[in-house]
Amino acid sequence: MAKDDFSKIFKDLETRDYNKTPFQEIQKAKTKKSDNEKQFLFWLDKELLKSLKKEAYERDCPIKEIICEGIILYFEKNDK
Repeated sequence: MAKDDFSKIFKDLETRDYNKTPFQEIQKAKTKKSDNEKQFLFWLDKELLKSLKKEAYERDCPIKEIICEGIILYFEKNDK
């Protein structure tokens, strides 16, 4: 690099306004919650989660929907 190139870089660094650093906006996930829902956290195997995400993407639906379908089918199968 030429000396002029370094001079331009240093001049740019000197004149840069570091107070105008852009911030990423944080937004809540857009999920529809009914009055009948409650949040629940659980752990899944990494490969199972990867398959679940892939299925949700292919069906263009939330992961929550697939999990709820699976739980409903489980209870229907076991008559509970």
